[in-house]
Amino acid sequence: MGALSLFVSLTALGGQIGTLSYHNAVPLAKSDGEMLALVKLCQRGAQVFSLLSAMILVFAFFFQGAFSGFSGRFQDYWALPVAIYIIAECNASNALLIVKGAFRASSIATVLQSLFNGFFSVLAGLALGSAQALILANVLSHVGRYYFLSKAKDGVCSALALDGEVPSLRSVAREHKGFLLYRAPQEIINAVAANIPILFLGYQYGVEAVGYYGLAMRVLAVPSTVIGQAVGPVFYPKISKAILEKRDATRLITTLTIALGLAGSVPYGLIVIFGESIFEFVFGPFWVQGGEYARWLALWCWCGLMNVAAMRAIPALNLHKHFLFIELIGLLLRVLVLLSGRTLGLTSVQIVAFLSGIGCLINCFLIVLVLICSRKAE
Repeated sequence: MGALSLFVSLTALGGQIGTLSYHNAVPLAKSDGEMLALVKLCQRGAQVFSLLSAMILVFAFFFQGAFSGFSGRFQDYWALPVAIYIIAECNASNALLIVKGAFRASSIATVLQSLFNGFFSVLAGLALGSAQALILANVLSHVGRYYFLSKAKDGVCSALALDGEVPSLRSVAREHKGFLLYRAPQEIINAVAANIPILFLGYQYGVEAVGYYGLAMRVLAVPSTVIGQAVGPVFYPKISKAILEKRDATRLITTLTIALGLAGSVPYGLIVIFGESIFEFVFGPFWVQGGEYARWLALWCWCGLMNVAAMRAIPALNLHKHFLFIELIGLLLRVLVLLSGRTLGLTSVQIVAFLSGIGCLINCFLIVLVLICSRKAE
């Protein structure tokens, strides 16, 4: 399971930055020609990035085999470049479908991917039960989603109104360079910030702390992931258009932020109040402390859910630099807390409380910043 978890994390991050983050620029395109050029740019980036990852993997395999004798560990990740390419292509195609209003095709592809993943995983577990088999099952599920999205994308592309020439890849890359220079590094920093607590908690407080933290985060991520993925992609082109046309952007952001806050108040509010009791009832008495972790982390996830609208408005408001700077500050604060926590005699729960407080402050600050900037832009 450890190999599969690492594989999923690497492919998710690789799929995001494999397009050089230009798939986030698709809703900002001023014409269908520019939109098509951005999708092609994402495809080119996916090809280069997957090839680069393959070269790194081959080098690491032979390097470890020659000097350390641990070449076997890299055999689990042979499909990494393929998965990165497929997921990056899916991100670009999905962005185009959402902008063009093909929400049904996008949703069906996501549901099919989940069904394929579950089916192939069970099949692989029963037949072989190895890490490589589970990884292959994960890749096959993405292949199914890629095939469906490609067919849907071809249908959308055939209906695009291409007035005049399609801009060159170089020109659209230059126009939307903020995504490459600031958004791609921010994705990496965000991934590092998400995994640093696990490393530090494991080193300073043992594997039990990692288990409590990991379980709490997985449980708490469900409401924000489900609601965020359902609302965010649909809201992104809408808020981008509103900002570009300088109308109703602040109202849209405020309305969705309040709505998401109310939607998250029930699941996260229950965890904040009854966290230990819920975890004890669901997972058993051994996981009571996991519920204590969850009480603090629920506040962080709640603020993160409310931040969905502001996050989607950042590209159109051209706040990439600000967002990257805020992410860097947040990462440094988390590292500072994790490094000094044991020295100051803090318990693991207190460390988690501080991390949650930092996360809440950053999310709230981003919401306020985006609202101020959107009001100025109107």
